[in-house]
Amino acid sequence: MSNNLRRTIDEVQSEILRAVRLKSEGRFQYVIADPIPAMWKNAMLMEETGEVSREVLALEGIVQEKGDLAALRKELIQVAALATFWADSIPR
Repeated sequence: MSNNLRRTIDEVQSEILRAVRLKSEGRFQYVIADPIPAMWKNAMLMEETGEVSREVLALEGIVQEKGDLAALRKELIQVAALATFWADSIPR
């Protein structure tokens, strides 16, 4: 595994832990791994995916706002964290 991939996986894990912390501080009512309806979990994931789409459109010059690769990467990490945390909550 490359060092870059290892760092990215670490960032995904950090994002998951951040969400758990924010929930414990009362800033989130629930996290995607909680026993909530799947449609809510899907809405959470799609909201973050929409933010990825917004950044891509901005980077491609399709929308007026300025695109930012760092912002795109941050949103992709959040999508990966949500998908990973949700998948991990599903019994094997």
